Amino acid sequence: MLQLFIVLAIIGAVIGGLFDSSKNKIKEANSTDDAIRERLKYARKKRIAYTIIGLIFILSCVIVAVYTHEPRNLYPLVIALPSLLTFSRKYDRPIFEMTAKDVEDDNFVLYLRGFADDNYVKLGDQGFEQKGFSEIQLAKGIQEYYPLYAIGMTKEVYAPFGARRIYYEDSNWKAGVKDLIKRSRAIVILIHDSESCLFEIDECFDYATKTYCIAYDLNVYESVKNKYANRDILLLPVNDNTQPFFFRLSNPLSSAANYDNTEKGGQILAKQMMDDLKLSGGYGVKIENKANSIITRFGCIMFIILFLTAILMQTCRGCSGNSYATSMVSQPDLFAINQDTSDSIEYYFKLADGYQKSKRHNLAIEACKKILIVSPKNYKAYLYIGISQNALGCYSEAIDAYNKAMLYSKDGDTWHSLIYVNRAIAYSNNQNYEESSNDIITGIEKGNELAKMLVIKWVNPKVYPTLREKLKKKIKEEPERLIWVFYLAKNYESQKEYKEAIKYYLICREKENIPLINSLIASCYRELGDKENATNFEEKASKQLFHNDKSK
Repeated sequence: MLQLFIVLAIIGAVIGGLFDSSKNKIKEANSTDDAIRERLKYARKKRIAYTIIGLIFILSCVIVAVYTHEPRNLYPLVIALPSLLTFSRKYDRPIFEMTAKDVEDDNFVLYLRGFADDNYVKLGDQGFEQKGFSEIQLAKGIQEYYPLYAIGMTKEVYAPFGARRIYYEDSNWKAGVKDLIKRSRAIVILIHDSESCLFEIDECFDYATKTYCIAYDLNVYESVKNKYANRDILLLPVNDNTQPFFFRLSNPLSSAANYDNTEKGGQILAKQMMDDLKLSGGYGVKIENKANSIITRFGCIMFIILFLTAILMQTCRGCSGNSYATSMVSQPDLFAINQDTSDSIEYYFKLADGYQKSKRHNLAIEACKKILIVSPKNYKAYLYIGISQNALGCYSEAIDAYNKAMLYSKDGDTWHSLIYVNRAIAYSNNQNYEESSNDIITGIEKGNELAKMLVIKWVNPKVYPTLREKLKKKIKEEPERLIWVFYLAKNYESQKEYKEAIKYYLICREKENIPLINSLIASCYRELGDKENATNFEEKASKQLFHNDKSK
């Protein structure tokens, strides 16, 4: 994992250098067309770079998963990747390439402002801190009816979120503004006291009926109002409160209304504009819908959670286990020095046990293989290998390891019956239900308590039909042994087949009437909703327990 992050960091540094080079070319462009061309190249490079990084990331995850046989370790990272791509795509700043010749019709609204009001850093309404006027909120309202266009800075790399930018040569931008003012369906001016914005306001007086002004910075608005105070044209309205407002330039005194710097404020202004100008719209392009916004926010949250989870998992795997798992690093030559001693075998058993507890099964297998170098017939080592292979999903390899453990172990050893239990689980995982049932039966015969538990859990439930047939066969072969009848009943009970369970519990009761059997029968009746029989057998069990206590 560390190597992967180092590689990605190096690639990121190289790509960052290439991006800086492309940005410089945009800023040094000699014309609008050159700047647009370099801007499009930059956008193309970004897409290619993101694709390469994504492919390297995915390929690395696959290679590591295949090599370690532990794909679960990397699931959070793989799941997080789509969320990261959604995040980067959603919040990547827009890059436009429009020029005057690309504006083919007059169905648009023009947005004029001072370049100082462009918000290049923060994106409002998307979880980021918002500063100043929110162009994107205005755009959301207007673009429900018409596209919103604005003049862009020729050598900007990205455009702010909101209106679509149109680029002109610096030498003829004023002519471009005049043309767009004349052609547009409506005009929105964010009042600013810069020379360029004052020029645009002057031009809009000739189109005052379709021009709407927003006074957001009230100090700036007062400065602009004073500049027009001595004109014989229309005066700007006097502001009587401290809240931003908007007004129609053709009747500023009667049309002034408060402006809310939110999506709702943009919608109110757009609706007022459409009603006043009797425009029907129908050319709108929504920036996004609420469903996309919710999905994106969810994707961002999931990416952060899953990415941190993956790092935590890797960290825990690196430092968990026990002192033996850590000591392998500090004592690499211990095994070589003590190859012929029982201490080294015990050491590696403890090491394997630590690795298994920390779910680092590949390392547990390697530790057991070192034991087999010294003790090739060590059945306990094969048992450990089988357990780890089963945990890794390598069921055939696990069964092979258990077979070798069975071969080298002796009947009666503490671990011998345990091999049957683990092999039964591996067989069931490998969908070999016949062999799994055989091992469960053998484990029960040998008196292994864990094998008895397999009758009700730990194995694939698809084993149970085959297991039941074998238990019934055992009942016919050894009718005097109640153990087969009892565990057949337990199996039916675990699968909620209570009527069949009661049937076999009653057979047990006929031969050995003990409190446990009566309690189990009562439990089954209670699950079936038969309170009368449940109470009856509970009373019988209680009487038997009382009688037993009294006899003692």
